[in-house]
Amino acid sequence: QQQDQTWLTEAKRSLGEFPIEIRHEKHSGFGLYAARDIACGEVVVAESPYVMVVCENSKKQTCALCFFHLRAGEDEALELPERCECNEQWYCGLPCRTQAATARLHSKNECEILAKKDFKLLSDEVKDTVRLALRLHETGLEPVNAGLCTVRGTVVRGESSDPIAAVIAQSSVFVTKALRLDATSRATLTAALLRTSCNQFGLFAPGWQDVALFVCVRLLHLLNHNCFPNVCLDHVAAMPRAPAAETKLQYDLYRPGSHGPSITLRCIRPITAGSQIVQSYVHTRQPINARRAALQHAYKFTCECERCLSDFMCEDEDPLYDQFCPESGCALLFPDSDRGLRCSLCGQSADL
Repeated sequence: QQQDQTWLTEAKRSLGEFPIEIRHEKHSGFGLYAARDIACGEVVVAESPYVMVVCENSKKQTCALCFFHLRAGEDEALELPERCECNEQWYCGLPCRTQAATARLHSKNECEILAKKDFKLLSDEVKDTVRLALRLHETGLEPVNAGLCTVRGTVVRGESSDPIAAVIAQSSVFVTKALRLDATSRATLTAALLRTSCNQFGLFAPGWQDVALFVCVRLLHLLNHNCFPNVCLDHVAAMPRAPAAETKLQYDLYRPGSHGPSITLRCIRPITAGSQIVQSYVHTRQPINARRAALQHAYKFTCECERCLSDFMCEDEDPLYDQFCPESGCALLFPDSDRGLRCSLCGQSADL
């Protein structure tokens, strides 16, 4: 109970000037609520990830330090110029590679583990989970096992038919062997992976290419689900386009803020004071059966939001969610008062 109170105190300190508050409801647990009326396009909250790792399928095009992303398009063989000796971490240039080594963000131990032949034989999904497990172990598991457990509790994934359980189990066995963990440390790591499996986010490039996985332990993980969301994570807007002179590459590149990536949550529908702030954990344009199946697979619950109970909206008629800018797909579009949709990065407008 004391650990729970400590976590909640730290979370409330993170609210700052954001127009939100934390509440606890009997049936839904902790959640974020509007402290005042929030307008479309307004920033609701922004948070830097606790840990963030590049996904296997985009590792050669994404800097492992600043998450500078090279949009390869059809040229899948295109790679960033610098890479680590383990051939598992790529960098946009020598400064990022040097800084990663100096700051021990890619430790010697992690490098040696990723270079192992056994790691190369793992599936992409297990590799991503191993990367996340190594970084969590290096950074510290306490914030994950305290905060995330308090929010949604431990998800029991003991069923042999659960594919996520299988990925976590395989990843835990690999990391336990590589780090020579004892039984207690392995249990702590596995518990953290179980919690992050229901609280991790994805960073996407235009076209919905997976770029990175990240875990937040202060505010963003408090977002509850609704198939008719009133906010959206502005993934790409956190990664402004870099000048061509700086990159010396003939392709579009993306970079987070100079002090590390900050993930922004924006309002996509007017929110009245006191209303819960909700995000969709799945793509809203999927039909109801697909949405419910995805939620049951990943989060172990059946959605009973008003949209699922009434199916009041056609599956392809939500113009406010997950729309990319028509100007080279540089960022996500958000409602901009009465002027339709507007890109949060370049300002390009589009009709609803």
